[in-house]
Amino acid sequence: MPVVTELTDDRNRLIAPSAPGADFVVSGRLIGLLMTQISQNPHLTAVFGELLAPDGNTLHLRPAAHYVRTGRTASFAAVAASAAHQGACAIGYRSHAPTPPDDGLRINPPKAHVRYWHPEDDIVIIAPETPPAR
Repeated sequence: MPVVTELTDDRNRLIAPSAPGADFVVSGRLIGLLMTQISQNPHLTAVFGELLAPDGNTLHLRPAAHYVRTGRTASFAAVAASAAHQGACAIGYRSHAPTPPDDGLRINPPKAHVRYWHPEDDIVIIAPETPPAR
């Protein structure tokens, strides 16, 4: 089980978890990075506002079967179109068979990328907390 820890003081970085799959965020550093991004690309303000707002859209892993027929090949464009039709934005996928170094996670694959969709694959989407009724 991955662990994400928020550190409010950068001096505590040495006690942060260092196990594989564990990650930490230093709040002040995160804010600094966000401000740098926004200063260079002001249009990102709305994107970060949406992703970080308590009631905004968030990242989710949803079963591939919600967006494509599993047990067959299809392009990522087909997945993205299906997700868009359901009010979500597909930005990647996680394969049922994790492989190093990315453990099967693929973000921003080419739309022309065609692969076999396994029933245990997941799609990475940006969407509201509750999925729309099918």
